[in-house]
Amino acid sequence: MATTMLEVAYDEALLGLSEGGIPVGAALFTRDGTLLGAGHNRRVQEDDASVHAETDAFRKAGRRRDYPECVMVTTLSPCWYCSGLVR
Repeated sequence: MATTMLEVAYDEALLGLSEGGIPVGAALFTRDGTLLGAGHNRRVQEDDASVHAETDAFRKAGRRRDYPECVMVTTLSPCWYCSGLVR
């Protein structure tokens, strides 16, 4: 059975929870379903307010020239900070 995009983000949220952090996960994919990067909220673990799940996923995906063919999947509606990043 294929893993869905949301399952990847959910697994990241569980990983964050197991580390004692805030259980929010995110994953960045191409439109065809290729995983570029996945991450989870690390604010508690790294004592850094900027490491939300979405920023962690973007950082793990590496640099790209553009993002129009990308899809961000999250387990929680993005905050204003992450909404700006995704946009």
